[in-house]
Amino acid sequence: MAGTGAGKYSTTAGNNTSVQSVNWSEGMAPSNVNNAARETIANVRAMYNQIGEGFYEFGDGDGEYTVARSDADTITITSSTDLTSTYYPGRAIKITDSAGNVTEGTITTSSHSSTTNTINVSQTIAGTGTPLKIELGIQGSSSELVVDGDNDTKIQVEEGSDDDTIRFDTGGTERLQVSSAGAFALQSGGGSFIHSNTISNTFTLTSQNMFMVGPVSVTGVITVGSNSTVVVL
Repeated sequence: MAGTGAGKYSTTAGNNTSVQSVNWSEGMAPSNVNNAARETIANVRAMYNQIGEGFYEFGDGDGEYTVARSDADTITITSSTDLTSTYYPGRAIKITDSAGNVTEGTITTSSHSSTTNTINVSQTIAGTGTPLKIELGIQGSSSELVVDGDNDTKIQVEEGSDDDTIRFDTGGTERLQVSSAGAFALQSGGGSFIHSNTISNTFTLTSQNMFMVGPVSVTGVITVGSNSTVVVL
């Protein structure tokens, strides 16, 4: 069973009988009351810190949960409840396994069938241990990804580990990359620059380049200074 601290607590009070090392059991010894209270408070504080880092442990929404690796980038959570509205594409996810390996990425697809929720993530899941804790980004979409509802139009900054490349996809095809060196590259999927506005501002270019795609009407003044170039197509 997976879950840590408050992530194992049930929304049904009577089900919280084995979620701590010292539990609030019926007829507990008076000497255990202070220890159980201290552990509960520690778990609440740990959850508070977790939220401060931008994540929280949802699990299956109620108490301990069963999670397993399905393949290199897929986990399953056992529940008859459809969790896809919580584990939705584009949401940040953090997976910690029993050996302490941590994977951070985003959810790419999520589906539910009978008693199984299948969740694919953008990264290869680190380590080989059994998943112990699944955390979700509290802001919904990850800061690494701007994505539409069906995950086929998006802006990514971390497609691979420490990618340092901005990727622009539309309709499921990558159109443009901006490299870590600042190079813009149209991809094989196609793309174009379209500009048909009237430029009425005054520009003075110094060690700068301006690229315009026509038809372009210039009513302002463009001064091309040193080490500068204007290209009009």
